[in-house]
Amino acid sequence: MSASASLWVPRHYQQPVLHAVANGTRFACLAWHRRAGKDLAMIHLAAHHAQRRVGLHLHMAPLANQSRRAYWLGRTKDGVSFMDSAFPRAIRKATHEADMRIELKNGSIFQLAGSDNYESLLSTNPVWITFSEYALSDPRAWQYLSPILMENDGVAVFISTPRGRNHFYKLMQAAKEDPAWFAQTLTVDDTGVMSAEALDMARKILADEGLFRQEYYCSFEAGDAATYYGGIIDKLEDDGKITHIPHDPKMLTDTAWDLGMDDQTGIWFLQKSPFDYRVIDYYASSGAGLDHYAQILKERPYTYGNHYLPHDAEVKELGTGRSRVEVLGSLGIRANVARRQGVADGIQAVRTILPKCAFDKEKCAEGLDHLRQYRRAYNPEAGTYSQHPLHDEHSHAADAFRTFATASRDPRPDDRPIPTQAILDPRDDPDFQAGLGYSPLEFGFQQGGYL
Repeated sequence: MSASASLWVPRHYQQPVLHAVANGTRFACLAWHRRAGKDLAMIHLAAHHAQRRVGLHLHMAPLANQSRRAYWLGRTKDGVSFMDSAFPRAIRKATHEADMRIELKNGSIFQLAGSDNYESLLSTNPVWITFSEYALSDPRAWQYLSPILMENDGVAVFISTPRGRNHFYKLMQAAKEDPAWFAQTLTVDDTGVMSAEALDMARKILADEGLFRQEYYCSFEAGDAATYYGGIIDKLEDDGKITHIPHDPKMLTDTAWDLGMDDQTGIWFLQKSPFDYRVIDYYASSGAGLDHYAQILKERPYTYGNHYLPHDAEVKELGTGRSRVEVLGSLGIRANVARRQGVADGIQAVRTILPKCAFDKEKCAEGLDHLRQYRRAYNPEAGTYSQHPLHDEHSHAADAFRTFATASRDPRPDDRPIPTQAILDPRDDPDFQAGLGYSPLEFGFQQGGYL
């Protein structure tokens, strides 16, 4: 046993990944249940690696302040400091409290960090990264840091309990199919570390069977209680409503926008039948002017109906004295501005309308991922979720869809032009009258009645 592990002995179920990495496996994805000791095990694994290979070793929580509270100041059930357990003072050269960094005598560095400030790490040169609670982490941290790690022939370990079918779920599915990865799911039945009494108490405290199965049985099907729409998107996928949804040239296409200034602008493209909503496309970009988005609309082969903009689009810009509605109008896009509505009411409007939607799997992939991960803000000090949404990279697509959901409930008359070929009621179509009918996915129409 190495000097760094003198105060710690791995549990039996932790040993396979330790052996795999020690024998050259560079990538591991671990879905371990709550209280399985995944962070302490990975800190010790990083400590062992740091003695074999000199370099920067990172352990990243979703938020940097979580790293300080949970790991830098964390202790085992016996009262032993996590850091002292993995990095005894005898092997340290220096300890830096401010940035949670430990220098070892052999030249290696171990540092705690957070996925929320990954940009500050782009100039570093890690040879090891552990992503802790990856399901709650910003996936851009891995996207940006992975090229550095690849160039260094480094090691990446992803540990988490599930949070629905988000980026951690996708990574786990890919890892299971890749022989270069070590992928493992461990439930309480696999580890045996929790007594029946402790599990019964956990079930009572959580008071939610889905959440209990997520935390202790690593269920990806329970959804993420922090997300607003994740469970609904999962249900749409299970029902086959996320598939190929072709553009129907006989139907008008509406757009719904979230207008960013320095950040991202997102646009949904939807076709409304009397029975459902066909979401056929999504586009997003940042740092571009409104003329860019007007050109994107012109390049699409759609006949447009309404263009729904958020309520603040009518505000006059200080620099030009014109609103964005006016600018779009000068570019040939006549827009409707949704009435101002509270965020909570808008989110409820989306939750009401989403089950009636079908999405094109390819063209809407980016937007769907944002909708699935749009979540409540987390208060790490209180350890609870806020009633307000987190503003991050997922907000723009969600806000654009909220614009549509809000505008769709607007009682103002629809004065858009109707193409001469448009058939708004499928029962008026000659094919339907001939007995050919329509699939529920195409028009939300079922044999014998409306949805």
